[in-house]
Amino acid sequence: MERSQCYKLRDHKDFPNEVDIPFHSQLQVELLCSRCNAITASGIKDTNGHTFCRKCADVLTDDMNDLTCLICDWRGGRRTMEKNAAEWAIIQEAEAACPNQKVRCAFDGTLKKVLKHYKNCGFTGKAPCSLCGKLLSIKAHQAHISNECPNRIQQCNFCNCDVEACHKRGHEANCGYRPGTCKHCGQEFKTYSQLEREHYPRCPQMPVFCPFKDLGCDFKAQRRSMANHMSDSSHSTVLVEAIRRLQIDNERLKKTIEQEKKVVAEMYEEKIRHLVTKMEDLEKEATAEFNHRVTLEKALNDLKCEVQDLKILQHADKGLLFEHIVETENSVKQLDHELHLEPCWSQSKASMSFKAKLTPGFQYLWKLQPYSHLKNGAMATTEEISSGVVYINKPGYAMEFLVGFVRPSAAVTTPQLSFKCRIHGSEYDDMLPWPFKNTILVVLINQHEEAASRSFELNPAEAVNADEAFKKPASNQPNPKFGFSQVISIPLLENGRKGFLLHNCVVFKVVFPPLY
Repeated sequence: MERSQCYKLRDHKDFPNEVDIPFHSQLQVELLCSRCNAITASGIKDTNGHTFCRKCADVLTDDMNDLTCLICDWRGGRRTMEKNAAEWAIIQEAEAACPNQKVRCAFDGTLKKVLKHYKNCGFTGKAPCSLCGKLLSIKAHQAHISNECPNRIQQCNFCNCDVEACHKRGHEANCGYRPGTCKHCGQEFKTYSQLEREHYPRCPQMPVFCPFKDLGCDFKAQRRSMANHMSDSSHSTVLVEAIRRLQIDNERLKKTIEQEKKVVAEMYEEKIRHLVTKMEDLEKEATAEFNHRVTLEKALNDLKCEVQDLKILQHADKGLLFEHIVETENSVKQLDHELHLEPCWSQSKASMSFKAKLTPGFQYLWKLQPYSHLKNGAMATTEEISSGVVYINKPGYAMEFLVGFVRPSAAVTTPQLSFKCRIHGSEYDDMLPWPFKNTILVVLINQHEEAASRSFELNPAEAVNADEAFKKPASNQPNPKFGFSQVISIPLLENGRKGFLLHNCVVFKVVFPPLY
C-alpha cells in the first residue's frame, strides 16, 4: 500500500534515534511539532495548543528557561507547559506502516501496533543486494557480492572482457577468442574466429555441394574432390536446360507485365479525370466563399462604425443622466436634512416610533487591541470581551457585542472564537418597533487580503431563541445572547501569517442594513 506522508518520530523511550514512520494519510498540523513537523511521544505545548518536540523546545528556550513560541509569540516557563498527551494519543491511533517497508516488510496497523512490531521486526538490520536485490543482513553484504552474487562481474578466461557471473559459462562457450580445432581435418587454431574466417572457406576435407546445385546437380563431396566432378560434360547440358527455362519464364513475365500496365493505366486515367472535375468544383466553391467573406467584412466594418456612433451618443446620454442623478441626490439630502430638523421630542410616541422605522443603516467597526491582553483578562474572568453598549443610531436600539473563547470539547476538538450580541434596555425602547427584526452582518476582517475576510449573516426570523432574544427588554435587564459559536479557530486566528491578527489587533465590522 502506498504511503502519502512520512514523519520523523522523536522523544520515544524505545527509539532513542529518530525513526521515519510512513503514514496512510497526512496528519493534522495541530498534532505535529510546530517547528520541525515531527511527531513527538513526550513533547510539550503552550497555552495556545502549539506543540514542540524536546529538541526544538531546547532551541526556543532562553537562559531563564522560558520558551517563546515562534507561531504566536507566547512566552512562558518550561515547567508550566503541558505535555502533548492528548495529541500523542490521537497519533497512536493513526494508520501507519512498518519503517522497514522499503525492505519488503508489509506490516500495517495503527502507530501503536507498528511500534510494537518494529522492535522485533525480522527485516530490521537487513538491506537488499545492490546487484541482485536479494535481502541480506548488512554484515553479509560484502561476502555475498564478492563470492556468491550471480550478478557480480567476472572476466572471461579467453577475451578478458567483463561479464556477469551467471552469464560467464555461456559467454565462454561462444567466445570468438577460445581455441578452435577443425572438425574435418583436425588442424588446431589459436582462436575460433580465425578458424571460421580463414580456414573453413579453404579446408580441403570440408564437404561442399556442387556449384550447379541450384540448377539440379545434387552432388556433394570434399572440396579437394570437387575439381574432378566439375570436369564432367553433363554440366553443360544442365546449364543449357536452365537457360531455356529462364527464357520461357522471361517471355511469360513480359506478357503479364504488359497486361498489368494496361489495367493500371486505364484505372488511373479514370481517377485523374475524377480528381480534375473535383478540383474545378472546389475552385468554384472557393471563389464563392471569398466573395461571401468580402461581403461579410464590409458588413462588419459598417457595424463597427454604427457601434462607434452609438458609443459617442451613449457618452452624451451618460452626462445628462449623471446631472439628473446629482440633482436627485441633492434633493434627497435636502429632504433628509429637513426631516431630521423637526422637533421629534414634542410629538407623540407613536409618531416617533414611525420615524424610528425610517432610521438609516448602521456600521460599527470594533478593534480588539491589544488583543493578547484583552484575551488574558477575559480568560481569567468571564472568558468574554465586551464592546460595551453601542446605540444603533439615535433614537435606536442599545446593543452589546461579545467575543468569547470556546474551549475544546468532545464535539469541537479545537478552541474556537465566538461572536454574540445582546440587546439592552434604553430610553428609546418605547419609540422602537418590537420584536427586533433587522438582519445583522458580522465580518471578521483579513488585514492582509480583504477578499479572504470571513462574513456571517444573522436573520432574527431564523434564530433559535428569537422570542426571548429579540423582545423588548425588561427595565434594566438585558435580553439573552444570540450569535455565532464558531467564527474561527483560535490557532488559525492567532497565526500572524494568515492576516486576521496584525499588530496585536483583531478587527470586526458589524453592519445593520437600513431598518424598515
